[in-house]
Amino acid sequence: MKKKTLQSLAGFTLIELLIAATIIGILSVFATVGYRNSVAETRIAEGRAKVRSLALANYRAHIDYPDISFGSDSISDDVSVVGASGDICKRSFSSNPSAQWPASCLVANGYVDQLGFSGYFKFTVEGESSACMTGNNSKLGSKYNGKKIYCYDAATDKSTVNL
Repeated sequence: MKKKTLQSLAGFTLIELLIAATIIGILSVFATVGYRNSVAETRIAEGRAKVRSLALANYRAHIDYPDISFGSDSISDDVSVVGASGDICKRSFSSNPSAQWPASCLVANGYVDQLGFSGYFKFTVEGESSACMTGNNSKLGSKYNGKKIYCYDAATDKSTVNL
């Protein structure tokens, strides 16, 4: 019968365990960074779709009411349909053709559904047929926060990426 030596009963050494833990740590860092980037890119892709919808709604509103202009407000999560209704958002501009609509009137009058992003973006209408998206949250990263990310013009079907 063979005697088992102490060396044959030994498990992993401390160095082997540390190397394995280091490799797992490095892989988890890459996975986390990749996940965060993919989440930001997904939110931006969804935002671009919303910008296109907003630009088309802006274009339709200007076809229906050629004399309207928009104020400088933006559409974001804090825009309330109730707050944008009433005399400000009347469909008839015959009494005051130079009246300004806040951008939220597009939502109040049914040209576009309310846009919601948990505060990641602000949407603005510009001109008669275009809309833009600006980063509004530091969770998107410094690359996007506070910067105009994407603009779309529905009349010419042209988009501008500002990164």
